[in-house]
Amino acid sequence: MYLLYAVFSVMPWFAEDNSDHTNAVAVSAETVATPQEPIDLTIIKDWHLFGQAPVSPEKDAVVMVAEGGKLPETQLQLKLLGVFFLQGQKNTGYAIIQSDGNQQKSYTPGDELPGGAALQSLASEQVVLKHNQQLESLSMDRQKGLLAKK
Repeated sequence: MYLLYAVFSVMPWFAEDNSDHTNAVAVSAETVATPQEPIDLTIIKDWHLFGQAPVSPEKDAVVMVAEGGKLPETQLQLKLLGVFFLQGQKNTGYAIIQSDGNQQKSYTPGDELPGGAALQSLASEQVVLKHNQQLESLSMDRQKGLLAKK
């Protein structure tokens, strides 16, 4: 009995909706486009989203060496034994340099070398030194050691 009462009391909720739908408004799927000026995407490069590299004479010299340019060879009693670096990565890697006392040591860019020079940058077969405010190169000796042609 109670079950019949519950079923019949809920029935009006499921009954057909006879409400008036005359107030419905038709909506067009068409969008209204307003003419806009085209966006110049070339200006994005001037935003420097990831920072801007400083331009300096040292940087130009490093690029010159990397592209096969020549810097004067250093007169310091140093020997470049090896260079380890990731190309395109700034301030990564190190150079193994031997001083006149046969002492071998690894140096990273910015380190002070024997003789008062500072290691400026690394390239595949040479390094750039800054000695007395002048840029100089220190190249590997390919005539001796493991790299020598036999």
